[in-house]
Amino acid sequence: IIAMKKLLHISEYLFKKYSISSVSVYGLSKENLNRDKEDLDAVFKAETYFCNKLLPNLANNYKCKILHAGIKEKLPSYFIEAIENLCNLSSKFTKRNLYLVINYNPFDELTYGLKKSNDNLLSNLWVPERVDLVIRSANGWGMSNFLPLQCGYATLYFAIPYFPDLKDSDIDDAINYFNNNPRRFGK
Repeated sequence: IIAMKKLLHISEYLFKKYSISSVSVYGLSKENLNRDKEDLDAVFKAETYFCNKLLPNLANNYKCKILHAGIKEKLPSYFIEAIENLCNLSSKFTKRNLYLVINYNPFDELTYGLKKSNDNLLSNLWVPERVDLVIRSANGWGMSNFLPLQCGYATLYFAIPYFPDLKDSDIDDAINYFNNNPRRFGK
């Protein structure tokens, strides 16, 4: 629950202070579903709390559409219901997007996008926006399959604290790092 409250705070902070229009949150990869049932139950309960209790106010306060990126199969029915209710509740909003990346694998996303059409693949993906900045906490160095198609030219920022211990100043440092390191987009 602590991590979910921190995630809410960081999302609000990005929306309010920096007027960020899109945030993607990596809740669970497809591979994470291979963890012990006991560990997963705790994660599903915390993320259900996040969807049912914390995110509705964020959606309303910031006119934020919440979207699920991933496959709902293999998720508990109560968690699927929470995600679907939240997505439906926020579907009318257009000012900001918050992508809940849950049971995600880039190959599944690519398969999904190609089934829709191959004219403009990016617009058919679960997350149809390019990622500008990735904040990797806990001194982790891998991308863990986090939106690789969208992160092609993303700036990577590595924060030492674990996610629940991130402070506003850590987020400010990441944004400043991004702003002071212009991307060249292959040029």
